[in-house]
Amino acid sequence: MGSTLSARQENLLEDHFQRVVLMLDGDKAGIAAATIIAARLTRKLFVKVVDVPPGRQPDQMSTEEIRVLLMQPIYP
Repeated sequence: MGSTLSARQENLLEDHFQRVVLMLDGDKAGIAAATIIAARLTRKLFVKVVDVPPGRQPDQMSTEEIRVLLMQPIYP
């Protein structure tokens, strides 16, 4: 997915899911993209944005590191 969400991807998510977890890179581009994508998706879906540590990328994290991040509480 990178740091963008196409209209087609948005429609597919809305058609097939009620909840979405966003886990983008912990750099400026990833944080900015997560904010924009979450704003688009929250109109119809529950969205949890996972805060990836600065400078980290989910595909370079261990399963345990990802599990810990996913278990963090959701704040309003």
